[in-house]
Amino acid sequence: MSTGLYNYQEGLAHPDWEAEWHKQGSEAEEYGFQSFVYRSDRGFDSQAFERFLHNWPKGVIRAKGWVKFVDQAPVAFSQAGKQIVLEPRIELLHEHELRALPQEEQAHCLAILEAIQQEPTEMVFIGQGLLRQQREIIQQLEACLG
Repeated sequence: MSTGLYNYQEGLAHPDWEAEWHKQGSEAEEYGFQSFVYRSDRGFDSQAFERFLHNWPKGVIRAKGWVKFVDQAPVAFSQAGKQIVLEPRIELLHEHELRALPQEEQAHCLAILEAIQQEPTEMVFIGQGLLRQQREIIQQLEACLG
């Protein structure tokens, strides 16, 4: 994407150019970015998790992971800014579709579903000053457990 908005030669001539390349620490430290991981072997109630999503914590800039539910199929979860996406980790077959498959394929489909349902919910949250909110976010997530 060549917008022409950045002039490399002008940046190179800036008096802070060299200092910026050799400064100690990271941009994560400089801007106060922090992260934590939430894990649970128990599944969420899908309605409760939807309410959590509608009251999204203000300090979270990015989040993603796997979410397990007690009342529906597990999903891949991704959030960036105001966009939140939930995508099924597996396309579930209706019972009549599953019964139409040969016995061996039925067993294979059920084994895959069982393996995915055994995986824990695991989400990473990234944001500014996030560790101050970590306990509250975890309490909100724990309230979603089914």
